[in-house]
Parts: sequence; structure tokens; C-alpha cells
Amino acid sequence: MQDQTVPQTTATEPATPDYWVTMAADLRAAADHIASLAGTPMPHGFLPPHLSIAYAFDEHKAEKTVPVIDAIAAAFGFTAETKTEGRGRAREQTRHASGRVGRLSVNAKANMPVPPTRAQTRAELEAKVAELEAQLAQGGGTR
Repeated sequence: MQDQTVPQTTATEPATPDYWVTMAADLRAAADHIASLAGTPMPHGFLPPHLSIAYAFDEHKAEKTVPVIDAIAAAFGFTAETKTEGRGRAREQTRHASGRVGRLSVNAKANMPVPPTRAQTRAELEAKVAELEAQLAQGGGTR
């Protein structure tokens, strides 16, 4: 009769494989495929290889995704930056880390909530001033 015991896991073993360890294994497998191209001519005009490690689209999860971008930047020795680009509806703010590992271009990016424009901030302040002036006019101001 075969042993029917269920393997036990310890508290230190993760229940599922670590995302980053799995990604590293996948990249090693991809590198093996690339190495198999040895001797294949590379014509001029191809862009250098590019690796996008992470791209978080949901700006409402920035409190979770931005620290990941910072960790990726630290792991690669890159500097993470917050960038605001575009105008009006096309405005976006991202946390971005990019650099090179040899010829390989590497980047990671997370969308963030867009900060208010100067016009929005001015409108908010003007509304607050009008509210306070109304309170003063009604005798609601205190000294």
C-alpha cells in the first residue's frame, strides 16, 4: 500500500510561487531562446531589446503600485521619477523607472491620480474665499 499522507508545508514556505522568482525563471528561459539565435545576422535598423517589467494602469491603486515601482528601481539601481504630462483630459501622472542593462532597455511604470491643475486649484480657493466672505457678511466671523 502506498503512503497516502498529505505533504505538510511549513510556515516559511509560500503557498504559491513568488511572482518575481517565477518572472526571473521565465526571463532565463527567454535568454536561452535568444542565445539559440547565435550566428543569425542582425540587420541594421532593429531597435535594441526592451523589457517592460511592470505597468499598473489603475491610478486608484497607486498606494500599492507606486512602492513596487520604487522597489524595481532600487533593484536595478535606477532612479524612479514622478512625471505629469499632457494637458486637460489627456493629463496623466505616472511613477516611472527606466534604465539599461547592457543593451537591454528596462522600464516599469504605474499610473497615479492626476493632481489638480492651477485653474482647478484657483477655482477651489476662490470658492473658499467667497464662502468665508459670505460668513463674514452674515456676522459669522470671529477674531
